[in-house]
Amino acid sequence: MSSSKTIYPLYRRYLNGASWFKIESPTRFEEIRVIGSRMMCSMHESIQLPDRNFIHDLSFAYTEIAEVVSAEAYETIRAQAI
Repeated sequence: MSSSKTIYPLYRRYLNGASWFKIESPTRFEEIRVIGSRMMCSMHESIQLPDRNFIHDLSFAYTEIAEVVSAEAYETIRAQAI
């Protein structure tokens, strides 16, 4: 699948539930990290190749590490994050 045909945002969650992601573009994503009973939100801008590869993997080669979640599920978690 080509990123030029991808409609953003994409929503993913690690299979273990430790992080949720809103992928806004091939170079930008928001992450919600679940740490115990707390959730912390941070925005990431990818400048270097390893970071862009991470976003590509979350977008297209994610099945062994993450799952697709709905925008509604992501926003529900986002509302609880710091």
